[in-house]
Amino acid sequence: MAGAPVTDLYDEYNLADGNVSARYSFKGSPYVGENLKDYRAQSPITFAAQMKTPTLIMHDTGDARVTITQGYSLYHALKDNGVPSSSSPTPSRVIFPGSRAGHGWIAAGLNGWINT
Repeated sequence: MAGAPVTDLYDEYNLADGNVSARYSFKGSPYVGENLKDYRAQSPITFAAQMKTPTLIMHDTGDARVTITQGYSLYHALKDNGVPSSSSPTPSRVIFPGSRAGHGWIAAGLNGWINT
């Protein structure tokens, strides 16, 4: 199971609300010099063709920290490579582990995945 997976650090820099602090993990912005290659080299999505584990991807569509595009990218990368996968986005802002709704959504997603 991948919950709100950060799969592409370039997308994370461009789309997430924490991009300013994230660039300090690298030599700076991906738009400066040769920095983009470092973002790509450290992004799990770069290695999607090597991923083989069946995966349930659960994501909140309102997540500003890890945008839903990360989950969709992983889902498509796995499917395109023949890896059994399922995507379970939730349309509401569900914060795990703090809310009852979040617990129910996660339990339902996991039960559905395990029982297929």
